[in-house]
Amino acid sequence: MSAVDARQIRRTYTAALAGPRTGTLSPAAAEERARLAGLLYGQLQHLVPVVEAELPRIDSRFSQSAAQYVLTEARAVLYDLDAPSGGDTRPAKTVFDLATLARSLLVLHEYAA
Repeated sequence: MSAVDARQIRRTYTAALAGPRTGTLSPAAAEERARLAGLLYGQLQHLVPVVEAELPRIDSRFSQSAAQYVLTEARAVLYDLDAPSGGDTRPAKTVFDLATLARSLLVLHEYAA
């Protein structure tokens, strides 16, 4: 497993969470949202196995339960959605869901370290 680029993940999810949630997007905004969704999807693909491997190092039962929940949600997203490709084919909430999951997995990764 390669190292986790926490700074890049933070930049990506911060940009996604700052974006518009509703309304019609300009072509440039739609393209940016699709780009961010693709990055976040790839980051989830990288973070899920990393956090799974670190799970035994998470010491409290509550934290392990939270980690299991986040991992289950992330796996569901990875298996239910195809990798984002050109065009804006996903609703805005999905980009926010990806950002929230990436942020949660990064926190778990840093907690386990």
